[in-house]
Amino acid sequence: GIYTDEAAGGVSVRSNLVHDVDATGVFFHCGMGNLASNNFLVATDRLGQSGAIGVCNMGGFSIQVTQNFSFVQNIVDVTSKFGHVLAGSDCTNTSFDHNLYYNTSKPLVFVGQQSFA
Repeated sequence: GIYTDEAAGGVSVRSNLVHDVDATGVFFHCGMGNLASNNFLVATDRLGQSGAIGVCNMGGFSIQVTQNFSFVQNIVDVTSKFGHVLAGSDCTNTSFDHNLYYNTSKPLVFVGQQSFA
């Protein structure tokens, strides 16, 4: 998958095909002003441990690093064992807009184990 290291900021992840990965398809580890748009995530998180999309707002710093992350206009095939869309529970300052999520075999599970099925 695609991973930005801790506190990387101003990163744009655009127009990628992420396919057949064992872990998260796109993961932003803290940082400000990050964007993922127009990506196609297929068969990510095949081990069912981390979700198709990952976000971490705390980081390993002694002070909290707040993230500002946008995930827009992406297509996400959630085929993991558990149907988890998102890894991480702190989505402060994180926006998800105009995305298509689907799983043909299980209900989709969002933050806090919430399903909209």
